[in-house]
Amino acid sequence: MRIILPVFFFLAITLVSLGSSVNDELSEIYSHLQTNSELAIDLALELKDKCENSNNYYGLVKANYYLGYLHEMKGAHGKAVIFYLEALRNSEKASYNELHKDQISLNKNLGNIFRKYNAFTLATTYNFNGIELASNHNDTAQLVSLKFNESLNLKDQEKYNESIDLFESIYQLSNPSRKLRILNELGLLSIEQGNLNQAISYFNKLILQSSEGSSYRFKALHNLGNVHFERNSLDSAIHFYLEAISLKENSEKKDLKSLFLSYKAVGELFLLKEQYKQSEKYLSLAEEVIPSIPNHIEHFKLYELCSYYNYAIGNSSQGKYYSDLYSTKVDQYLITQSEIQESDQKYNMDLITERYFAEVDKQESIAEILMVSKLTSGGLLALLLMVIGYHRYKKISLRKSIERELMALNLID
Repeated sequence: MRIILPVFFFLAITLVSLGSSVNDELSEIYSHLQTNSELAIDLALELKDKCENSNNYYGLVKANYYLGYLHEMKGAHGKAVIFYLEALRNSEKASYNELHKDQISLNKNLGNIFRKYNAFTLATTYNFNGIELASNHNDTAQLVSLKFNESLNLKDQEKYNESIDLFESIYQLSNPSRKLRILNELGLLSIEQGNLNQAISYFNKLILQSSEGSSYRFKALHNLGNVHFERNSLDSAIHFYLEAISLKENSEKKDLKSLFLSYKAVGELFLLKEQYKQSEKYLSLAEEVIPSIPNHIEHFKLYELCSYYNYAIGNSSQGKYYSDLYSTKVDQYLITQSEIQESDQKYNMDLITERYFAEVDKQESIAEILMVSKLTSGGLLALLLMVIGYHRYKKISLRKSIERELMALNLID
């Protein structure tokens, strides 16, 4: 007892003194989040190490949360996942008034990343963890946000009926901005199901609820054009595309990517109707926008239409020029898709998460062995093993092992 009490008395003093400074350090990190992310990362790592040494779980949750957020903003999603998972793991031992808010947000952020990388099962797991927490704490805003994310997760898996049901269940609870997005999503889902009348109903409702300059009104008009194109009602499709173009061109902030798609769609429809002068006008407008939207997936499709147009009017040299350009852009597109697939393999979120939890299990097993050793021997050696050995494995072994796994996955250098 004479040996143990001074050790834990020292730890208690460390916790109290650290606790008075953690919020100051967190405030400093927060102040650099948007302006100097590298400095914010360095400060968060310093705080994380300090809190690990003193078992300050409040500081560990916050520091890891910031690190996850900072790496997510940089696009380092593998690292972001690890830090978010560490924040959640430490939150199980933390105790502070706003803990549940951090836990809800951490689950939501993890669900978002996993969905982006098609780790759908993991996305669902963390979405529902967040949903349960938000429900238990009557946090309606987060509950709606998480259910919205899960609706997108279901949509990505082509579970259209389930996605529609979940979107509709949160519609009335949503704020005006989210309501507009839900109506757009419901319209798109209806198109996927082949329910074109229902799609028209959703897009018309979206037009009624959106303001004149709203991007969702542009989307609704363009999507109505798509629906009528699907129905082979070419004149109606042209009418809605042109309405969308008129609004977009007169908008204070022009969405060039959206304009490009509408120009291309109208150009294609006039080409199908053999109204070549009108077709040339809109295909040219679409081509003019291309330098402002590099690497757009639809570029090569526009060049194909330009080739068809020129061959149709008897301009074979220009037809061949656009045909060759189309082939080049297709090759570039295929290379880009290959790079995306390689990136998806590199950021294999299922594998990263599986290896993370394997390391956590290993760490906890070692901690249990050390604890049993302390209880059975009762000597100073066992106490030192517990204090030194446990902290060594917690701070060094887990981190180094995770770093090795991330290096193996080419996530870090």
